[in-house]
Parts: sequence; C-alpha cells; structure tokens
Amino acid sequence: MSETIMNAATVKYTYSGASGQITETSNTANITLKNENSLTISKTSQTTSFAPGSSITYIITIENTGTSYFSGVRITDNLSGSGYLYYVSKSALLYYNQQYLAPEIASTSPLVFTLPPLSAGQKMILNYTCKIPTSIPSSVSKITNSVEGIGYTYNSTAKSYSSYTITRSTTANISITKEASASSVALNELFNYKITLKNNGSLDASVNSVTDNLPTNFKLSSVKLKIGSNAETTLSNSDYELNSPNEFKVPSSSGPTITVPAASSTIITLNGYFAS
Repeated sequence: MSETIMNAATVKYTYSGASGQITETSNTANITLKNENSLTISKTSQTTSFAPGSSITYIITIENTGTSYFSGVRITDNLSGSGYLYYVSKSALLYYNQQYLAPEIASTSPLVFTLPPLSAGQKMILNYTCKIPTSIPSSVSKITNSVEGIGYTYNSTAKSYSSYTITRSTTANISITKEASASSVALNELFNYKITLKNNGSLDASVNSVTDNLPTNFKLSSVKLKIGSNAETTLSNSDYELNSPNEFKVPSSSGPTITVPAASSTIITLNGYFAS
C-alpha cells in the first residue's frame, strides 16, 4: 500500500513589547509515497437492488497505483460463492487505452479475467453482467460478492480486493412490450397482437388497466389472458371494453382481477384481423 507522509513547519518569533517568544505551526503538507508494487481495485454496480430473475451489471475499476509496470492483470470474481449469481455469456467489456475491448475469460466458475498490461498510473474499467435466478429463496435479502485483483511484475505481484452488496428489492416494477405474430398479413387474415407485462420486482403487482388504441380497421375476435405459470384463459366480452374509435381496455369494471407475479409475466393476446 502507498504511504502518506505528513509534515508541518514551525516558526518562533518575538516583537517589541512581546512578553515572550511566540510559536506558530503551519498546516500539514501531505505527500503520498507510492509503493513499487501497488494495485487498487473498486467494485460497484449500475443498481443497488435486485429481484428474482433480474440482471446486475458490475463495474470494476482497476488502477496501477505503484511505480512498477504490470505485464498483466488477473481479476477473479467469486460470484457471491452461493449460487445466486451467474455470468451472462459475452457480456464483459473492457475500457482500455480509450477503446472498448472484449476481455479474455480464463474461467466462468469462478469468473476469471486475464487483462492486458498496465503502466504506472494507468487505469482500466471492466464491466460485466450477472443473472440472478428466479428460484432464489425469499430468505435471501442481500447478495455480497468479492473480487480479487492481481498485478504481475517481472519479479513480484500486487493484490487488491473489493466487495459490493446489493439488497433485495421490495417493490413491483412493470415493463410492457407489444409484438405482432406476423410482420405482414392480408385483409381478413387472422393474426394476433401480444402484450407482455413483465414484473422485474419482488412483489406481485395488481393491474388497474391496460389500454391499446388498435388500428380502426382491426376486428377483435377473441382475447386471451395468461398470468404467470397459470393456464391461458379466454376472456368474455364483458371482461374488457372496446371503445370508439377502437380503444381496447382491460379489465372492464366487471372484469377479472389481473396480476403480474413477482419475477414473472402476464400476457394478453388480442386475436383478430384487418377487415376489408
């Protein structure tokens, strides 16, 4: 580790009429004496919380804080050591010499990166994404994982360690996507629109409404609903609304309760066709 050297100066003086000698001490001037071999790493993530099935992107900052040249650097992440984190293949990216590179991966369990040389004072940044399984136990309220860095010189090594903790999210977080079953159709040809509600949070969400301003010539023939792992059901006409000019809304005032389970999805499928 580097050493901080602190130093202060003192002045002693008198003046005409003074009762005695006066002493004043200066501020402290600090200088960091660099070690020959010194590596500093720090670990953070793009988010401070997790939910079952979510992805976490970690950011590792690696700096040569010594005076020696590192011929290479090795970074090892234990992925929490508990089976709650899995590396997402090909997600790693290294910012090095003002360009982005795909780093060399020596192992994925534990996760080991073999990184390029690092001159004294030089820095590089490693990003990679890990996945949290949907089956993570509800008793797991936080995940802490550690990373070790080793810098290699011609005759020695320098090590540094850093860890980061993320806590379990205590909210629901819904994203919505829509896709069509076909990229092109003929008039009167059946196809469907699929609306997917994905809950990236740790709590079930209750859906107040889903609306879709459908094309005016789209004729709705049926609506299907699938909540999480439950079987898909067909909704009745009274379960949803179709307002002018062609606004679809679900549920209606008398419609079913729609939820999006934590770390799962609810899918609404609109079957129909474009009328001639």
